[in-house]
Amino acid sequence: MKAAPRRALIIVISIVSVGYFALWACAPATTVRPNVPLQANSNMAVGAGASANRILRAPTSSSSGFLDFCTTGTCPAGHIWTYWQLSESFGLSAIAFAGQGTLLGAGLSLRYLLVDDGPLRISADLEGGFLWIGAALPISYRLSDDVAVYTNPSVGFRMQNAMRWPIGVAVDAGRFRLTLEAGVGATGRGSPLDVTTPSDLFLSAYGGVGAEVHF
Repeated sequence: MKAAPRRALIIVISIVSVGYFALWACAPATTVRPNVPLQANSNMAVGAGASANRILRAPTSSSSGFLDFCTTGTCPAGHIWTYWQLSESFGLSAIAFAGQGTLLGAGLSLRYLLVDDGPLRISADLEGGFLWIGAALPISYRLSDDVAVYTNPSVGFRMQNAMRWPIGVAVDAGRFRLTLEAGVGATGRGSPLDVTTPSDLFLSAYGGVGAEVHF
């Protein structure tokens, strides 16, 4: 095979492979990046997180339907991100992730600040990647200069925890931030957002830890 056709074949196989793995990875497993302002004089953050998802209840049907992986036991996952503060109201994250029975995936998250009232912050998130889209309402409350609690209820078309209700704590140390998060999630068997039949729901609990540095 000549060099040009061989190169074209390699490119096509690479694109198809990345698309396939991104399809089945579908979405990050946790929130981890809380709705807490960056440190003073910072407009960018780089971070990483790891988590484990535990299936608490599987559908009564023997067939897993749409969700055909990680249907029992504990599934580890991890992701990395870069966040840019575009303005006082807008922020953008680029995310890459892997795990939960998959290889890799990627996407973007756009955050808009709705309420900034002293220690309370409420935003709206729109996130998505290849065959993955979701919306969230991140809320945080500062307990002190260095400690904040947060939640980020979300719903989306994703293969794990299509509906997710987390709670977490963020601790700052200089330009570093450590986050600890736990939550519960639900996913329909036939379709991620199909919650009309309780017996066809996957219910799960998860925990995660993340760390980021601000620039």
